[in-house]
Amino acid sequence: MFFGVVDRIFPGKFGAVRKRSHVILRILRTIRDFVRKFGRDPYTRELLRIIKTWGYGHSVLKLCEKLGLVQRYEAPHPHNDKIMCKYNTLTSRGYMLLAAAELDDDDDDSTTAEDDEPP
Repeated sequence: MFFGVVDRIFPGKFGAVRKRSHVILRILRTIRDFVRKFGRDPYTRELLRIIKTWGYGHSVLKLCEKLGLVQRYEAPHPHNDKIMCKYNTLTSRGYMLLAAAELDDDDDDSTTAEDDEPP
């Protein structure tokens, strides 16, 4: 189901998303959880520090922006107005993809639970 949604949202870009799907989902979940916990969008350094991948993580983050999953914008640092940071927020496409992935995860869990029951 998840990759069916990916194919519908990103026609022609299925391969690029599929190869990096685990990192894309990790980035989307991290942004969502950060906003829930702190009430603001994470800036890029915070995000990459949390997911513990700098070079590859940054390239996948840029892919997320290109695909319309994440919107990146510049604003002052929360504690120092002299420093400008690049913040990351989920778009409606990002939320849609995340919801499809989590729905797919729930389906996988229910299927596994049924298979584990004795006859």
